[in-house]
Amino acid sequence: MSELRSGAVDAAVVPGRPGSEGLVSERVDSVELRLLVSRGHALASRKALALADLEGALLAEPYDSRWLKATVLELLSRHGVRPRMASLEMSAARHHGFLHEDGGAVLVICDGRYPEQFPDVEAVPFAEGEGMELPTYLAWRREAPAARMAALAECLRDSR
Repeated sequence: MSELRSGAVDAAVVPGRPGSEGLVSERVDSVELRLLVSRGHALASRKALALADLEGALLAEPYDSRWLKATVLELLSRHGVRPRMASLEMSAARHHGFLHEDGGAVLVICDGRYPEQFPDVEAVPFAEGEGMELPTYLAWRREAPAARMAALAECLRDSR
């Protein structure tokens, strides 16, 4: 975002709606969240999860407090779901211990890298309609050519 605000780039695809002054944004896609758990976890064998499955669960706080954490916590709160939140340091060893020794769970963006980083875990999807998809936006500086940015946003939506 700093490159966008400084004028180093004309546009950027960003998670969540940017609230920066002088920027325009348009939703172009969304990313699916999954629940990363050890294979021995009670939720590991489920085909799909409901938000209610997170009630009382030990859940790592999302790192990016600017949008992901606030979005997830607001969604859970709106559905009356109260997991037990834990703050983790950013390290593979701590995450491994949290998943396997503590019985915790981590919300992750489904991108296929977790099997190689954590071969003994499952990334369990949420059921359709549970709202565990987070929006992505094309953001651009207000001075950028509007027609060009609209065409770029349309191209990004069509590429799904």
